[in-house]
Amino acid sequence: MQDNDLFGPVISQYSEDDAIADGALIHPYPQQWPWLLVSVGIHADCSKGKHGRTYDQCLKPLLMDCIMAAQAAQAKSHKGKNVSLPLVLEGTISGTVWIEPNNKGGMTVYKPEER
Repeated sequence: MQDNDLFGPVISQYSEDDAIADGALIHPYPQQWPWLLVSVGIHADCSKGKHGRTYDQCLKPLLMDCIMAAQAAQAKSHKGKNVSLPLVLEGTISGTVWIEPNNKGGMTVYKPEER
């Protein structure tokens, strides 16, 4: 079954570029990780300076954990094991976060309620 079989042709699609233009997704480090996107909720949590941390001290460890989770899932997939998406990472500075591949060749990190 294709997307348009049940409801007819797709009227419009909301792309990652649209979400970036609207401010729903952010490139936090466009030079270092151009393929990485985070949601405004993740950005806001790290901008608050929780626990006396700067934005970078908050966001970079979270992103490194997300990158390691994505690499582990990729290795599991290469071994023929099933990997369900989104990947779920709990206990982060932003609480539970979801990680999914994006059309930039990387990943998007967001809170479940932002899906």
